[in-house]
Amino acid sequence: MIVSVVAGLRGSADLAIANVIGSNIANILLVLGVAVMVRPLPVSESTVVSEIPFSLTAALLVGFLANAALFSPHPQLSISRLDGAILLFFFFIYVVRVQSRLSDKTLRSR
Repeated sequence: MIVSVVAGLRGSADLAIANVIGSNIANILLVLGVAVMVRPLPVSESTVVSEIPFSLTAALLVGFLANAALFSPHPQLSISRLDGAILLFFFFIYVVRVQSRLSDKTLRSR
């Protein structure tokens, strides 16, 4: 994350985006793959129903925002501050959803 922030501040957007994508791929495939080889991980229905579609939607949103300029009369491929605000808004929604689900689960177990 620090590399992406520093790269963004220095104007190396390509490095920042590549670092984010690369770290996500490494986290998902490498870390999860090694963990599953050590011990199988059960997947709950709520993960399949809500979190996986949310993650896929986020990936598609980033892809769309990065390439939205292809659909405009001023083709400049970039992720603007407005795009960043949109991504932060969706991250906030995700955190609130997870927190509310955890709160509901905690209340039901009592």
